[in-house]
Amino acid sequence: MALSGKYVSKNLEIYGKEGFSKKVDAKGYEVVVDSKGELLWEKENRDEKPLLIITSEQVTKEYLNYLDEQNISWIVCGKNTTDLVKASKILYEEFHVERMAVVGGSCNKWCFSKSWSTG
Repeated sequence: MALSGKYVSKNLEIYGKEGFSKKVDAKGYEVVVDSKGELLWEKENRDEKPLLIITSEQVTKEYLNYLDEQNISWIVCGKNTTDLVKASKILYEEFHVERMAVVGGSCNKWCFSKSWSTG
């Protein structure tokens, strides 16, 4: 899904606040957690399940501009790490996501379930 390599910001000014950018309305999204804003992507042009990146407030403004240029929606929430409970609320309220499946490594699943149990 992500391209090989790592995004390296030249300008290290962080975004530093909660926010989101919705590029398209869709029935579903491919949601990726990238708390540091380092993954590389091709320009988004999928209509059925477009990409949506969740990252923390430590992401650089430059990386969010990069996502905007790639036509990729994003959510920023959580001071130092992604706040998955808040992200889920934004997914529901702003992107109209009512159901989701958590796939990936055991760490992703554990972190997600832990955030719900303490959130």
